[in-house]
Amino acid sequence: MNNELVTTQQAHNQFQLIVSQAEILAQSRIVPAAYRKQSADIIAAGLAGQSFGWDVMTSLRNYHVIEGSASLRPEAMLGLVRRAGHSVTLDFGETSDGVRYANAHGKRSDTGDEHLAVFTTEDAKRAGLLGKKNWSQYLDSMLTWRAVSALC
Repeated sequence: MNNELVTTQQAHNQFQLIVSQAEILAQSRIVPAAYRKQSADIIAAGLAGQSFGWDVMTSLRNYHVIEGSASLRPEAMLGLVRRAGHSVTLDFGETSDGVRYANAHGKRSDTGDEHLAVFTTEDAKRAGLLGKKNWSQYLDSMLTWRAVSALC
């Protein structure tokens, strides 16, 4: 058997495994709510996560569905950046005029290039985020993850 046929068969077997897993996971209460009874979405997330070396469950945890669109969680972005050997430091605080902010400072391991991403309560207000439950309960965390997302 030639290598191309073996690779094709392996890809087919891997896809069939994801399909089988998706049918079971779609019925589970421990998967994120957006994936419940959505086996096609589970398959899509599982396939998307393969490029990062993730299994289906890891993919479901690292992609969240926002208004029908899958998006990589900032926590996953940060993990991938650090896995690649780059550094990221995070901090947050408040300006003298009461604006809360989060900074995400990144430095590439290969070129030494640096970038600073900042997300503030003013940014959140302009985006219509401040009235949302998570933003009122976990303001510093939400600011931080927005800054991380902007950095990555």
